[in-house]
Amino acid sequence: AFAVFLTYSKIKNNSKEIIDYQEKIKNSEMELIKYIFYDEKGLLRNNKFIAKSILEIVVALTSRNNQDTNFNFLLFYLSLANFLDPNFDETDYYIAKIYQILENYSKAEFFYNKVNLNHRLYIDSQRNIAINKSKMGLPFEGEKKLLNLLNNYENNNSLRLALADLYRVEEKYREAIQHYNKIIETQDSSSPEYWKLFYLRGICYERMKQWDLAEVDFLLSLKINPDSPNVLNYLAYGWLERDKNIDQAMEMLEQAYNANPDSYYILDSLAWAYFKKNQFQKAAKLMEEVIEMVPGEVISLDHL
Repeated sequence: AFAVFLTYSKIKNNSKEIIDYQEKIKNSEMELIKYIFYDEKGLLRNNKFIAKSILEIVVALTSRNNQDTNFNFLLFYLSLANFLDPNFDETDYYIAKIYQILENYSKAEFFYNKVNLNHRLYIDSQRNIAINKSKMGLPFEGEKKLLNLLNNYENNNSLRLALADLYRVEEKYREAIQHYNKIIETQDSSSPEYWKLFYLRGICYERMKQWDLAEVDFLLSLKINPDSPNVLNYLAYGWLERDKNIDQAMEMLEQAYNANPDSYYILDSLAWAYFKKNQFQKAAKLMEEVIEMVPGEVISLDHL
């Protein structure tokens, strides 16, 4: 139904086309109303079912990650669902998620805290509050909350990962590594995010100037997921800095760039590879592209 509205603004100024689209819009609106308010037999749903239908539509829209998403529109309908069913924890959770996206962390915390202790989204809600504390410049409060949660849910790796990430961002690399280790020991190796644990732990080792350990983790990460642009970039740049495996590093950076051409970090690393091979004109050209992408990046200006 919403797709019709997006197309409507793009049609030519043709009266027949406009009439046709107006008819489609009308039909779409009716289908949407039927879906929300009526069951398959055409009977009016009760408030709980209506709230659930509204939530389903909002969740579908938010999952698209569209930059043009009208969050006020979504908040209005979530509030309506919340009014229809005041005990609907999912609406509180998604209202909080939208406020989190909008970086209104205090409002996000208010709605996350409304999620019931026994609900499946409770742990996610409390974890997000802790993560947001760090984003608000209150890492100690975030750490304290995550530690308290882990006391009650010791085997919850999502909480432990949030704590490890917090320590890494706060440059407490030893503490971060301890928690990444525990997750790696207990995490199912078939998990789609398993490769990322080695990558994140490798970053900590590299920042602690333990390159040998970092290199092992980056290689393990690539063994599990050979196509990650970030891991390819990190490992290749580490080799370039040590004048090691220059040709292989360049191949990896070309692969990373093809996978993520919008990353100025990767483009900067690729320019560095050309510089190492004394191809200065090519290196300078790539760095000029980096400066166009991020004009105020001091390190990139230095590289250029």
